[in-house]
Amino acid sequence: MSYTSINVNLTSLEESNLYLRALWSELRKDFGHLAWLYSPHKMGTKKKIIFGIIDLGNSSNYEVSLTYRVKGIIEKIVFSSVSAGKDGSGDFKKIDDCAENAKLNIKSRKKFYFENLIYISTSCTFHRYESENFSIIPSDPGYFWLYIKVDAYDIIDGEYEYNLISNKICWLLSAFTNTLITSHNMPRKRYAQIARIEDLGQRQEIHFTDSEWEFTKPENLPKFINEEKNYYFSSDEWLDGRPNQNDNKLTISKAQLDFIGDFLNGKIKEDNIILVSSGIFREALFIYERSGLQEVCSTILVSALEAVSFDAGIAKTCPTCGQQTRRISARVRDLVSRHLGECAADLVKKAYESRSKFVHTGRFFGRISDPSGRTLPQLNPSDPSGCVRTRDFGVPINNLLEFTSYIIRAECLRFMVQQTE
Repeated sequence: MSYTSINVNLTSLEESNLYLRALWSELRKDFGHLAWLYSPHKMGTKKKIIFGIIDLGNSSNYEVSLTYRVKGIIEKIVFSSVSAGKDGSGDFKKIDDCAENAKLNIKSRKKFYFENLIYISTSCTFHRYESENFSIIPSDPGYFWLYIKVDAYDIIDGEYEYNLISNKICWLLSAFTNTLITSHNMPRKRYAQIARIEDLGQRQEIHFTDSEWEFTKPENLPKFINEEKNYYFSSDEWLDGRPNQNDNKLTISKAQLDFIGDFLNGKIKEDNIILVSSGIFREALFIYERSGLQEVCSTILVSALEAVSFDAGIAKTCPTCGQQTRRISARVRDLVSRHLGECAADLVKKAYESRSKFVHTGRFFGRISDPSGRTLPQLNPSDPSGCVRTRDFGVPINNLLEFTSYIIRAECLRFMVQQTE
């Protein structure tokens, strides 16, 4: 098997991932084609990771692997020919040049601007919000436009980054508004996407043929609505429903806008507990609205509260062994009590206990509600109430959603206040 091995010798995980993005961009530019049979696996004893097979066009297929001395940091990257009857020697010089250019250009990303239509599960839109690297622009009921500036090596790299970032913004907005918000990572022909390269100083639309606009043509897309920007909600203390001012437009607070802005600026990392717990919350809301599976939704919501409790000044570790000194269930109860009082804390404790039974025994609680709405009381000794109930884990699912959303918002405010102290 013929191959080319390229010494890279990078110094960090961040630099290694940037190098890979730059390398894929250089390969796309030089070969005009790049596709993956992506099947990653690690050979720990050899300190080797195999990404899979890359297709560079013209029957040029190569296994791509890397070696490392320190986990997450590239030492060498290797392209091995797997095309029958082709030794790859004609491509290896181009691959070597791409690898060298990628290392030289690792800090040479351009500014790209992407706009995409985001879906809201209720018939409202957002007020307009703007920060340094993103904008929320209101549209027709059920939609808004999300505009993000990303640093990328080419349009494909930029689109990938946009999709990753927009998903996380949807996590946050879902938790901040108690509303399911979805960024569809659809093929380009499914939505209107506009990119602008800052270096060109002008807007550059991505054009398609009529057949490619199979689902949505640009002229039929929901409109942009211009209005005054950064209209903040009047209270951080709301619990029920959604944050709007009777104008059918969702609102967020200044702290929430600043949190999103700091995340895009790199001041807030992807492992931030507010971001992580918002992602868990959004998945629970998605499952509930799409399937109605209350046990699964409640299980995930309790997990979101567990995540928040780690970063809420409640989690304590032993200085000797590093183990948690308090049970997770006690931390979650204290977290809810701090923000919502003892009554809510007791309800969430019941949900936590029911969650444990569901997770460890696989038992559903209660019965699926009769579609007709009838109530027929029955006994069930295994239920804390002694009766058969609809599936609510001891706390109605809408209340548990509202409790979790409220606590994430409260902890977001606490986090942002701490950043200014």
